[in-house]
Amino acid sequence: RREKYVVGVFLDISGAFDCLWWAQLMKDLEKVKCGSGLIALTKSYLDGRKAHLAIGDMTLSTTLTKGCPQGSEFGPDLWRYAVNPLLSGDLPPGTEIVAYADDLALLISGKHRPELTERANALLEIASRWASDRKLTFSAANSQTLWIKG
Repeated sequence: RREKYVVGVFLDISGAFDCLWWAQLMKDLEKVKCGSGLIALTKSYLDGRKAHLAIGDMTLSTTLTKGCPQGSEFGPDLWRYAVNPLLSGDLPPGTEIVAYADDLALLISGKHRPELTERANALLEIASRWASDRKLTFSAANSQTLWIKG
């Protein structure tokens, strides 16, 4: 009987809701063919957003280009559109990605550790490319790996 291994790589996306890049989000919306109405509505919703900081009689303002508006009903939907390409993309055999809120669980199974390591590295490359395209990063300090021998 051969032992089976499973490894879980649990990734924390640093400031996911604050850092999601809108230009890539719009491309993600176009790829799922959600309709020109939703794309136009989303663009209108995001365009022209500003952040203001008032200290005494001085106010600083900046135009925003990233982030899911916190506390909005639309924010979680925007995040789902952003993470969907990762969840629905082609993955190596014996692998799966599960998203919960702004965290990811990469699940990899195999019969031998070298096979598992190869699959895990391939899956991490896919996740890293997805994150890079959206100007997101993973927090090494808040990410974990768990090896299980069955």
